[in-house]
Amino acid sequence: MNKIVREYCPVSRPPENLRAGLPLEAAVAVNVEQSRETVDQPMTLEEIFAIADQFRGRAGKEIDEEIRKQRDEWDD
Repeated sequence: MNKIVREYCPVSRPPENLRAGLPLEAAVAVNVEQSRETVDQPMTLEEIFAIADQFRGRAGKEIDEEIRKQRDEWDD
């Protein structure tokens, strides 16, 4: 996932709708992250490793059955 972080950004730099109610002489931290809902991308290695634990120690047949069950739920 893409992420941009700008610390100590002058309030005058972000768009007006993001700085509403803040004094212009202040400094802010701005975090921008790419939304998952709008982008259909393959999983990163970090994401794969994060969910890998749920499959450790299980037989291939068990994993296949769970995937089939989830796929059938999506088709309904």
